[in-house]
Amino acid sequence: YALGLTKEDYTDEVEKDLITQVYTNAIDSLGTDDQQLPQVLALLPLLKRGIGIHHGGLLPILKEIVEILFSEGLIKALFATETFSIGINMPAKTVVFTNTRKWDGKDFRWVTSGEYIQMSGRAGRRGKDDRGIVIQMLDEKMEPSVCKGILYGDPDPLNSSYKIKYNMLLNMMRVEDVDPEYLLRASFHQYQKEKDAPALIQQANEYEQKASETTIELIDNDDNDDTDHAHADGSGKTQQPQQLEQIVSEYYHMNQQLQTTKYKLKQLVRQPQYVMKFLLNTNNVGRFLDVVIDDEHYGWGILVKCQHKPGTQTSGEAGRAAAAASKDDDNQDSISSDYTLDVLLMCVDRHFDNTNDNTKSQQEDMENSNLLWRGSVRHCRPIKPQNNEKGDTSMEENETDDSKLASMRVFTVELQHIEGISAVKVFVPQDVQRIEAR
Repeated sequence: YALGLTKEDYTDEVEKDLITQVYTNAIDSLGTDDQQLPQVLALLPLLKRGIGIHHGGLLPILKEIVEILFSEGLIKALFATETFSIGINMPAKTVVFTNTRKWDGKDFRWVTSGEYIQMSGRAGRRGKDDRGIVIQMLDEKMEPSVCKGILYGDPDPLNSSYKIKYNMLLNMMRVEDVDPEYLLRASFHQYQKEKDAPALIQQANEYEQKASETTIELIDNDDNDDTDHAHADGSGKTQQPQQLEQIVSEYYHMNQQLQTTKYKLKQLVRQPQYVMKFLLNTNNVGRFLDVVIDDEHYGWGILVKCQHKPGTQTSGEAGRAAAAASKDDDNQDSISSDYTLDVLLMCVDRHFDNTNDNTKSQQEDMENSNLLWRGSVRHCRPIKPQNNEKGDTSMEENETDDSKLASMRVFTVELQHIEGISAVKVFVPQDVQRIEAR
């Protein structure tokens, strides 16, 4: 964007001289070779015209120069990443979002409401502007629920990433008059833990009370004597409480081992060398997939597209070695990081669950729900079945969804979200954006 403004010049001669002086004084601290770097040489012509750039790839001294010039009002147009607006206080007259998605290291996702609030909040300079102007450029179609979530959603929660490691403790103990326990108690991480402690203690007490009120009954069926049972009331054969608890404990550990074995088996099946032959080719479009995302079972959906993620294919010996090392470090993420699947799933928009919304607004959204073709976990949840299975009384009648709320949308999932693969395939039209096709 900055290089595209070749004909724009926003500064006068006095400002150009000031910019050159600040830039030259700062660059003189670099070595001779560093002063000849391409980004060092290319930045000054932009700055002299009042145009700046700021991102994580710049040298620290260049970023500091840009920050100083911007704070002094010598940079009129700055092209920056979110680090500039979130990390430091640099208000501007106008904030422009060039797109609505960002790369988070794994995939392109929508800007969250917290990020939008932080960046748009820089619009308006205190003491200079009566109001700030925010311009959001839409580079693609956006669903109303996504737009509402970005503009009016809750800010991102602030959680401490403070982690205690052995190196930190040893270094603190080497310094005199330093109490590691005091520093840990004074950390924000400890504050959050202590704040959550009362609710956790109450929950633990409720579980203990529930456990104490639970009565364990063991029924011992004997082929020779149908009346030989063990009950808590003393009829038939009885077991001591310690023996019953031991039996329950053994059953629990066996069940845990079974779940662990199932999980390892699923991880093995999801390896690309085994599963991709059922997903990657165009012949597999339309295959039924059972999808579970963040412990929410969306049920069976239809495969629309399977492709490599952009930038995941490495080349050269060093690239292949780095990819292999990454897979060794994190097996689960490495399995699913190279491929994305577009799956057509039945879902319900989450904002229908909000009973505080205006009834008229919900009615309009209900009528237009089929017009939305993209789905996400943040805005859509699985449907609750209309009819329970025979003998299943766990689902109350008021927990079912109205059929008018349900819609078919395309979700982007990874291999780790695939719970099952079916041999059944159906025909899928090329353009699933149309209501008729979905």
